[in-house]
Amino acid sequence: MNKNAKKIALGITIPAAIAGAVIGGLFIYRNASAKPVVVYPLEALAMTDTGSDMSVTSGNLSAEGLQKIFLSGTQTVSSVDVTEGQEVKKGDVLLSYDTTLTEVEVERARVKVGRLELDLSQAEKELADLNNMAPHSTYVVEPSYTVEYKPAETPRLIRGSGTTDDPYIYMFDEFDSINGSLLKELLSKAKASEAQDGSEDAEADSETVEEEAQTEEEADLSDYEDGSVYVVVINREENALNAPITASHGLRIDVAGSEITGIGLFEPYIPEDIESYEEQPESYEESTGSEYTQEELVKMRAEKSAEISELRRSIALARNEYEQKKLETDDSVVRASIDGVVTKVRTAQEAGNSGEAVVELSAGGAYFVTGTINEFDLENVHVGDIVYVDSYSMTDSGGGSYEGEIVEISDKPATGEDANSYFSYGDGNTNVTYYPFKVKLSGDVSLKDDSYMEISYQPESESDGGVYIMNAFIRRDGADSYVYVKGENGLLERRSVKIGKSLWGSYTQIKSGLEADDMLAFPYGNDVKSGAKTKEGSAEDLYGDMPVY
Repeated sequence: MNKNAKKIALGITIPAAIAGAVIGGLFIYRNASAKPVVVYPLEALAMTDTGSDMSVTSGNLSAEGLQKIFLSGTQTVSSVDVTEGQEVKKGDVLLSYDTTLTEVEVERARVKVGRLELDLSQAEKELADLNNMAPHSTYVVEPSYTVEYKPAETPRLIRGSGTTDDPYIYMFDEFDSINGSLLKELLSKAKASEAQDGSEDAEADSETVEEEAQTEEEADLSDYEDGSVYVVVINREENALNAPITASHGLRIDVAGSEITGIGLFEPYIPEDIESYEEQPESYEESTGSEYTQEELVKMRAEKSAEISELRRSIALARNEYEQKKLETDDSVVRASIDGVVTKVRTAQEAGNSGEAVVELSAGGAYFVTGTINEFDLENVHVGDIVYVDSYSMTDSGGGSYEGEIVEISDKPATGEDANSYFSYGDGNTNVTYYPFKVKLSGDVSLKDDSYMEISYQPESESDGGVYIMNAFIRRDGADSYVYVKGENGLLERRSVKIGKSLWGSYTQIKSGLEADDMLAFPYGNDVKSGAKTKEGSAEDLYGDMPVY
């Protein structure tokens, strides 16, 4: 008997229940033979907040018809072998110098180039990883089945013999209660169970309970002198035997002689097999893609592309510096590269203070630098346009920013290294053609031949309207620029667009031809043609298809 159990008066009713999703800028068509053609929302390809819209390319400076000799900080003039106004021939000695530059300094310059190249390789790998990341998205997974909970009649005896080690376990619903009549029935059941030495199966359904109650209703309670009967009452969800238990109570019925003297409460223990139930499956969320949103990925890709562009510029500068230092150790004599007239001779101190050349030789020439322009800018850049040329080379005395004039635009595409010069600032789009153009600078500027230069130009534009879309989604057919869009009938159609400025070499302004709700297809692949069936894809699908370049 539980001596700590509280006694309650017989006849008080005791409640038996307590309430208880899917899934670049270059993209590749994932399966050229797939049908229909996937189209993507314009908003996933376009941008309107462009910031600076200057285009940038690079090239090395070349002098035509002039020569200027600068000294680095490690060179000391031994002799100047010409005077102002002197006519010289190609190959004549102009000056000699001593160098204090050691092989260690040359090695340092080489190591600097190598370190920057490693940084570039790592940055390109990180950009490739970013390009392969799909935006983060979640979706809800609905359960494929449900558990059926079938209500059972109550009160229902589950099992037990009424002892402290094996209490009766009953299932009640929320409206059932234990009253005097049920208590008497429980005691009668216990007497019958004792008389049979516990040989009968304790588990019975509600009909069996009622039959036993009728036959044992008049049982003599005198056999339970100073005894107790233990009962555990449980509630289950929806009154189903396979449902979770929502509440449980332990009741101890005390008997003295033939009378019920009271009821005590105890903390019930629910056997594991009784407590077990069939869990109802619930919907849940699953995530796809990376941990970053589409907006975050666009920003991170742009930042990494800018970092790569800066590294490529730094490598070009470092290589130029390395080659200059190597040259200084190879030869201490400077010779004329052209036939001309010596127009200026300065002392080393004068040249050092002014940042100008020690010796200047002219045949009436000028400086030139060649860059490349992408096909989308061709209509808006012209011979005679003024551009800005910047020199950052550490070996250039008086380096800075200069105005230049476009004097030539080739009608033949650039190849080899000439084509690659623009990729430093674009996206390396192999579907876009680049054309060389030549810029002339005055021969009066103080620049060193073969210096690394950057050319910034702003294509002419009729207006600042329209949106910018990825170059990979625009094709050219002669003078016609076009895209493939989903038409009103749901089929793919070719549509001409009017293009404007280029942005970063990755995006091109669309002045007219597209609407905000248009859906575009990647315009390459055997199935991409007017009249093809279309299938709408998401922004997540689009970014997931971006290849490594």
